[in-house]
Amino acid sequence: MPERTKTTIDTYDQCADAYTDKFMNYPTYQEMMVRFRDGYVTEGDAVLDLGCGPGNNAKIVSETGVTLMGIDLSAEMVTRAKANVPTGFFRKGDIRRIYEKGPFDVMVASFCIVHLIPEETRELIHRVAELLVPGGAFYLSFMVGKKDGFESTSFSGGAEIHFTYHDPDQIKAWLEETNLTIEESHLSDYPEDDGSITTDTFLFIRKQTLSS
Repeated sequence: MPERTKTTIDTYDQCADAYTDKFMNYPTYQEMMVRFRDGYVTEGDAVLDLGCGPGNNAKIVSETGVTLMGIDLSAEMVTRAKANVPTGFFRKGDIRRIYEKGPFDVMVASFCIVHLIPEETRELIHRVAELLVPGGAFYLSFMVGKKDGFESTSFSGGAEIHFTYHDPDQIKAWLEETNLTIEESHLSDYPEDDGSITTDTFLFIRKQTLSS
């Protein structure tokens, strides 16, 4: 495991409660996930939540009546996800090595590629394309705005996390390499503690059939 990843996961393990307190019911992220759920998720769908965190997104999606699985490298986050979404199945796992065979009707990657370097993110997008059923939906969110590297956050108590601020055009290009097509794109300003603004990007994506 790269040192940047180990440091990041160690921080999440240490700050799992603070992260949960801030983001379990964060209004903007809830609004986006509800919008995605209502438009792209149906009862009985098989859902895989990548980098599931404390289950904040899984909880919303599970309200539709789905079969839900989630993976996260932080053992502390997995523990909280199990408590917050008892109907789901969660395990500790690396989203760069997804062992679930699928297929899945829906996949969610909410602010987890921000901890992957570009090469890893491209590989993940291709893996998602392999695992989704034709017509399946993919929720992808990430941040734009700063220089890549280690930084502390409002919930980390001074401990550092490695962030990658992806180029939206590059993300779109990687999606175009597959049969994944952006259906909706939404932007939201996220105010940082230092007064700067980071742009959160939310993509609602469909896997096209071969004839599309």
